[in-house]
Amino acid sequence: MELPTDHPRASAAARAPHLLELAISSDTRAALARCHSAEPGELEALLATSVCAVLSRYVSGGALALALLGATAARPRRVHLAVAPTLRALMAGARAALAAAPGDEDDRAAVLVTTRAAPRELTDDRALWLHLDAGPAPRCWLAASAGRFSRAAAERMAAHVGAALAVAADLADGRTANLADAPLAALPLEPPDEQRRELTAWNQTTRELAHARALVHETIVEQARQTPGAIAVVSGESSLTYAALERRTAALARRLRALGAGPEVPIGVCCHRSLDGVIAFLAVLRAGAVYVPLDPAYPAERLAMMLTSAGARLVLLGRGCDAQLPANVATLALADVPGGGPDEMGELDDRDDRDGGAADEAAPDPPPALAPAPPLDPDNLAYVMYTSGSSGAPKGVMISHAALRNTLAWMQEAYPLRPTEVVAHKTSISFTDSIWELLWPLLVGASLVVIEENEARFPRLLAGALERHRVTVTQFVPAQMRLFLDEIERGRRAGALPDLRLVFNGGERLPEALAGDWLRWFPATCIANAYGMTESAIYGTNFVVRASDSVPVEAPVVLPVEAPVDAPVALPVVLIGRPIANERAYVLDADGDPCPPLCLGEIYLAGDSLSRGYQGRPELTAERFLPDPFGPPGCGCTAPATWAAGSPTGSSRASAARIARSRSAARGSSWARSRPR
Repeated sequence: MELPTDHPRASAAARAPHLLELAISSDTRAALARCHSAEPGELEALLATSVCAVLSRYVSGGALALALLGATAARPRRVHLAVAPTLRALMAGARAALAAAPGDEDDRAAVLVTTRAAPRELTDDRALWLHLDAGPAPRCWLAASAGRFSRAAAERMAAHVGAALAVAADLADGRTANLADAPLAALPLEPPDEQRRELTAWNQTTRELAHARALVHETIVEQARQTPGAIAVVSGESSLTYAALERRTAALARRLRALGAGPEVPIGVCCHRSLDGVIAFLAVLRAGAVYVPLDPAYPAERLAMMLTSAGARLVLLGRGCDAQLPANVATLALADVPGGGPDEMGELDDRDDRDGGAADEAAPDPPPALAPAPPLDPDNLAYVMYTSGSSGAPKGVMISHAALRNTLAWMQEAYPLRPTEVVAHKTSISFTDSIWELLWPLLVGASLVVIEENEARFPRLLAGALERHRVTVTQFVPAQMRLFLDEIERGRRAGALPDLRLVFNGGERLPEALAGDWLRWFPATCIANAYGMTESAIYGTNFVVRASDSVPVEAPVVLPVEAPVDAPVALPVVLIGRPIANERAYVLDADGDPCPPLCLGEIYLAGDSLSRGYQGRPELTAERFLPDPFGPPGCGCTAPATWAAGSPTGSSRASAARIARSRSAARGSSWARSRPR
């Protein structure tokens, strides 16, 4: 049973638990006393029912196993309870299970229910111990492993079990229990006003961002004016200054406008990671059109589906791109655009820009200035990004200029990028993370280095490329991070990548052990564990993991930065964090009500970074993008594909498995535990 722990397992040694007495009303005490007088074994059924009612909200699955130690039993025995739809049915199942033949002895179950004295210590094998002291005025305690849970989490669990016990006692006492036949998810574990207060506090994210005053491509144009000679893009042996990048972007944007590009007009870009791709993306934005990235490796059928769905009639083709495109789609080879030929892509043609822009006397007259683009509304589309199709046919997610601007402006606020830094572009253009790799550095005068296909594929070559280009910011999915670390460990490369300071993680849950391994080798870096999905502009929540958050396995002290790389570390639970600026996140149950902290639900994202919906799929958009029930009037929200549970500290954690059925685009949590399909 995977309980929602918020602590590392510091050691297997026994240690004093968090011991909390449940707050029980006088009416509930009286009901418990009457139940005990009528049938002594009834208290055990009440305890088992209450704890299982709560655990069913914490974990997924159809059955729960716990250990039961009765007042006269020598050793605890294992009891299996099926998760019933209502509290009444759950209690009937508990009574039947307790009346059956004794089960196997069990000293290792995570949860122990007993009417004996509360423990003085718990090992890591025993996570929770629920004890009820029978008598005229019964009292109940919850002991929670200090090696697994924070004090705040233990207090939440005690409150939840107390609330469930009150309803169960009313039911067993023969009194009317209005909630006895309601779904277990409707059991009020916390007062509604307290849940609403926490929901409001969690989502206090509204603020003006410094880099959100202009559209993204407008900010990049202004940056080129300010630092024309600075290196903007590096790819292999070639590089472009900001001035050269601006010239090439303007030339292509001019050509696109002549071909009919403008607001809400989709233009496909089919190319590998390259200078071509950078220029094409910027030019589409400069032309006021909509960027539709197409991976050349996709099958012809998928490319045709994406182009048809997006309504694109023009595709820009990069060098070496031999993708098979539909006959009814026009193409423009980027090599044919003036200023984009291979002889013009090297370093030497930018020497004047690096010298401050002094023009060569023999240089040709500059092309005419780019005419102003048609007026763009921030709600106009910036790009359409297609989902992977893992839950059905790929869907084109429409991201507006306003949503893109908000996310990138938040990134600059949260992780200020300096002009001297270098950002790696190593993600395929068909994935949403490529958007920030391409745009964020250019917003602030930093450099973007394009990682070649072969280098990105092999960890040894990738490490060499990151070190050679002195990359300071990059991105990994956990599986790739693991392979990369394996290569570092094989080479015993302590001190590798001395310039690297920031690593974004996304796409999958980041295991605590992996985060600890990374910080063991790269203690000066921090990990931005950012949660998002294609249905928003890149990210929705954020959590920072640093070496100062880690602890040696055997001692609860801060791991120093200079610790040897062989020092084992265990991190606190890696969260997915809080909503980013101007975003809201809710963990809701099946009825759309807020889930109490620790309880599983679906995460819904809302706010300025949310997409406009699915291209050409109004019915699906209406199904997945719902009115925000807690936000300002007229706002919408969507649910990503991750399960979740609310955290006592108001943060989110991604989990290890994902429920197969999903009525929304994605699911998540507020300790969100992302469950893979």
